[in-house]
Amino acid sequence: MALDALFALSQRGNGRHTSRWLTLADKVATVFETTDPAQAGRWAATGTSLGSARYLDWLANQLVVLLDRHTVDDATGGDRLAEPEEWSLQRTLDFLTEHQVFDRLLDHVPEVTKTWSFKDKETRGTQMNVPIAPALREWISGSTMPDLARSWQPGVAAGWALEQAVRNISTAFGHALSWTVGALINLVNTSPALSPGAPRLNTHTAWHIRHGVDTEQALTLLTSGITSRRIAHLLGRDAARLGHRSAGLRQWTAQHHIGGWTQQYGASDYEIQDLLDYVRTPSDPINQLLENRAATTPLTWLIEGTPDGPVNVARPSERHPTIRVARDRRRVATVPADRHLDVLAMLDSGLDLDHRLHNGQLVTTRRTR
Repeated sequence: MALDALFALSQRGNGRHTSRWLTLADKVATVFETTDPAQAGRWAATGTSLGSARYLDWLANQLVVLLDRHTVDDATGGDRLAEPEEWSLQRTLDFLTEHQVFDRLLDHVPEVTKTWSFKDKETRGTQMNVPIAPALREWISGSTMPDLARSWQPGVAAGWALEQAVRNISTAFGHALSWTVGALINLVNTSPALSPGAPRLNTHTAWHIRHGVDTEQALTLLTSGITSRRIAHLLGRDAARLGHRSAGLRQWTAQHHIGGWTQQYGASDYEIQDLLDYVRTPSDPINQLLENRAATTPLTWLIEGTPDGPVNVARPSERHPTIRVARDRRRVATVPADRHLDVLAMLDSGLDLDHRLHNGQLVTTRRTR
């Protein structure tokens, strides 16, 4: 046995303690050998403590029975064929809420238990009951932190309420609850006891809980460099409503350009910078110019009938945040959002540049001396 090689167990006068540890080791080995390997693998996959993993697996088995029963109920009602292969986020949340899953995790999983706690006062305060299921719905719906703080803790001082809301969102939604809910849903969806015709829970639920948004499109934005939950939520809802899936989200977002981001979504300066980074199509015009090659930039909002020839390129300003292509002080086109950062870098490079319009594109070359 490997324990025999341990230094502590080889010391003289330690016989009683040695016997106790060897007995425990024998029991652990026995349990390991008699445990179903597949079940042990499922427990290990959760990443939690062993006790929590066993509880999650037990809870998953209860939910599997309920999902199978739900399928039978639907079939009885003649709606079996219409049952989706994977439930939507909202239907998944309804199911988990109906069966008190979030409360059960708070009560029985140590990794979650102490992550959701509120007091009415910072000093000598008493515990407040803030139900987690409706709070989670509000968080995923995109409500702002101040609004969440007021909703969850009415009558509590604004500063203290906001501090507690931020802390609980970080510890519970941002980590413990999203982690354990994700592990639980994986156990449910991969359970060998779940019948082939039963619905599956939404596989992205944990990500929605972590990021506090309710659309696939918003998740794509937040996992692609956008740091503002607010702007991701607004853009995501519009994209979902208009039928734009994640695959085409970058192009659709770029079409709004800076003016659309500010007018439709009230984007701040840092949100605009994030969005410009997100939609950027790398083109490296500076290196092209340094190699004495022309840098070509596609244009948008080109005035029909504008002839080829020299043009001026105006840097963005507070009044005109886009890069405008002009002739005789009149705008004839605009640099698209996906090229905005590269063209701006080109204008800021200090190179002496000539710009001309050719076949609807901006062609930039280094000026010859």
